[in-house]
Amino acid sequence: MKRVPRLHVVLRRSRQAVGWFATPAVATALLLWTLPWPWWLLFIADLALAAWACWMWRRLMPEGLPGGVEALTLSADRQLRLYFADDATDDPEEGFPAQVLDDTCLGDAFLTLVWRSETSKRSRTLFLLPDMMTANDWRCLRVLLRNGRATAETT
Repeated sequence: MKRVPRLHVVLRRSRQAVGWFATPAVATALLLWTLPWPWWLLFIADLALAAWACWMWRRLMPEGLPGGVEALTLSADRQLRLYFADDATDDPEEGFPAQVLDDTCLGDAFLTLVWRSETSKRSRTLFLLPDMMTANDWRCLRVLLRNGRATAETT
């Protein structure tokens, strides 16, 4: 049996993420005040914008929140195992199994890891920044995502 290389990454909090989320939200909130609307409508619009920014933060960022991703294991055949904050185990074989999709975006400044579980038709996205892991893990993760092939393609 051929052994497939894999990488286990433990995610940590990111300082860069504050800039990625707060800067556009604050700029949009300030820009709203240039509109010729009543002040109370602008206030409601700013509250809606703040709620949206918080929702996107919780949806995309791996955090210590319930349901947030704490660690992941990626293999060269694009098989992914996710470890959530509310999961008690850290055994590499016990993680939540998923498949990395081709919609994943690899950039120098960030990654959007698009994945789908084997039991769901809905895909999910994980937003990753370089300061969420060590520099070596960041490089290895990018190499595995760029050069990895799905199981059906490696025959």
